[in-house]
Amino acid sequence: MTIPRISVCVPTRDLCNSDFSHSYVKMVAHFCTHFVGRGQAEIINLMDIGTLLPDMRNTLARVSIELGATHILWLDNDMVFPEDTIERLYKHGKPIVAAGYSQRKEPAKPVSARNGVWVYTEEDSTGLEEVDFVGMGCMLVETAVYENLPKPWHNLGWSPEKNSVIGEDVYFCNKAREIGAGVYLDHDLTKEIGHVGYRTFSYLDALNDRPKLLAAQKDRRDGKVATSAGLPDRSEKQPESPEADDKSAA
Repeated sequence: MTIPRISVCVPTRDLCNSDFSHSYVKMVAHFCTHFVGRGQAEIINLMDIGTLLPDMRNTLARVSIELGATHILWLDNDMVFPEDTIERLYKHGKPIVAAGYSQRKEPAKPVSARNGVWVYTEEDSTGLEEVDFVGMGCMLVETAVYENLPKPWHNLGWSPEKNSVIGEDVYFCNKAREIGAGVYLDHDLTKEIGHVGYRTFSYLDALNDRPKLLAAQKDRRDGKVATSAGLPDRSEKQPESPEADDKSAA
């Protein structure tokens, strides 16, 4: 029986955040103790240093495939995550599954969307939800997805409708969905993820800042602000939603 070979990939510009490093070491130690040491899995640790994020992701994915990885765990170096992250994402058995998180700026927004609207992790959200895209700060991808995708796997795109750049994470999710690879959001793991900026942001920050974004959206629709991205809400609780964009899910 083939055992999973997980390639943990971290694209970085220079130094890694200390909170990220602590989470990373605990996660690898936990996985090695409970799975690698028992012959149930293998792990590869890869890092690429640069400034062009799409290029770094393409390189890391290519090297992972060359090393025989079955899965790639993408981690951004400003994330905080629990030690059992790998097995929790792996057990879902999905081609692409990720934990969500809040963007690390105010007003905070989520990093996942479906049908043109933001997908929030509510306090009572649980399980998996299929989405159109989600940020790649904590995402597990089967390498078979890459092997079936035309290159470049990661690139910056362009949205004529919004007159803006599409981030490399959104670009990848869109291309993967075109070949039938579903993209899933793990609401439970999302609640345990931190995104480190001048402070550590959690999913609750996006929830708490939703009224501010709704108010800003209303002002734009009323003509008080010149620009508009214009994404409506999907939920019954919120007849409108903060505007989403696909510049980047990070």
